[in-house]
Amino acid sequence: IAYNGHIVDLWEKIIERNWFPSTYRPGFHTIRPDSNWFLEQWIPFDFSNQSTKNEGDQPDLIDGRWGDWRRASKSWEPYNPDIYDYQIKGNCKRWIFRCLNMEARLRELTQEDVDEAFNRANNNIPTALAFTNHDFRKMNGEIDKIRNYISISMKKFSDVKIHFSNPINAARKVLNLKQNLINLNLEILDNRKDLFKIKVTSNNNIFGPQPYLAIKTLKNEFIWENFDKGLNEYEWFFTFDSHHIPKSSLDKIGIAANSFDGTTEVINLDLKSLKINKYLYNYE
Repeated sequence: IAYNGHIVDLWEKIIERNWFPSTYRPGFHTIRPDSNWFLEQWIPFDFSNQSTKNEGDQPDLIDGRWGDWRRASKSWEPYNPDIYDYQIKGNCKRWIFRCLNMEARLRELTQEDVDEAFNRANNNIPTALAFTNHDFRKMNGEIDKIRNYISISMKKFSDVKIHFSNPINAARKVLNLKQNLINLNLEILDNRKDLFKIKVTSNNNIFGPQPYLAIKTLKNEFIWENFDKGLNEYEWFFTFDSHHIPKSSLDKIGIAANSFDGTTEVINLDLKSLKINKYLYNYE
């Protein structure tokens, strides 16, 4: 599936692998209004910004065709994007981090970029220096190149301490976020022959307006749905019946949510046994 492949992928990860992401890096670092709004509902950390001082002259990238970051910050400062323009600062809740390419034909990490990250840290500003590779070739030479950049910067800024980290923990340290469990919970409110109603609650604020709801049918079909919001800010409801998705078609239900610090909680319900399983990912 091309258009909604990311949605299908999330369904399967929740239900089949008991997992849900809290950090994202898009293919070709391409964000559009729809993905900007989609991410804002569930994903707190977004390593997408590839703004560079020299955009290059690649003919297939004219006018930002494959990932436009020309107006975004060229510093290593993370920012909350605008709801209508992901490249500028705004009132969205997720954090966008800068992440440049290893050896590549565009947006390549340079010694100057590494020096700027170290200089920022040297001014007592926690900084995430992020880089990536999106290819099938061997990375040995590219990794050595980045190591050399870092070694040179370490000599220039000898007081800077470095830590190798995954993106979630790096985001937490830079933003000074403490782990905050949301204590996601699933309760079966009604279980009749033709009706099945669930209630989902949390003890703390989740990232976004609602948990992610994934449904698997007995025909091995996956469905993504929205909850009904309760009067309490920490509760959501969904009803399965003949008016929408009948109870008789259900196989499994998966629910996932992130806290603002990227702690992930997943709940899966097997309709055959009514067994509820919970999973926690804190990445410490």
